[in-house]
Amino acid sequence: MKTNQSSQQHRMSAASHPHAHRNQKLKLPSGITGFFNEAGRWICTGSQFGRRDILSTDPKEPCRLRLTRLPFIDGVYDRWGAYWGLPANIWVGWNAPSEQDILVFVRANDRDAAKHLIGQKLTNATFYR
Repeated sequence: MKTNQSSQQHRMSAASHPHAHRNQKLKLPSGITGFFNEAGRWICTGSQFGRRDILSTDPKEPCRLRLTRLPFIDGVYDRWGAYWGLPANIWVGWNAPSEQDILVFVRANDRDAAKHLIGQKLTNATFYR
């Protein structure tokens, strides 16, 4: 029992480490759309267009976000299957996992422009390097 508590404490302290954000990887749900037919077979109907932002209930609340280019697989679809069209210059700001998940997408040519656009949606956002 003591060993289990010790490993839990270690995991918690590692997660609260000031550089723990560097180990976080962006994970998004599938962007592929479809349904299960009467036989229980998955019928793919295509891909969703873009993704919705998940914002704090208070856009003025301070938040610290990771900011990265959204990875694309072929120039118009993100790695998880959502369609974005051209150009593939989508940036994503995110803080998951946290108590209040934030996920915000902007189209920008560089990191500074992306930070500016996210700042228009979340006025007190700061960013990890």
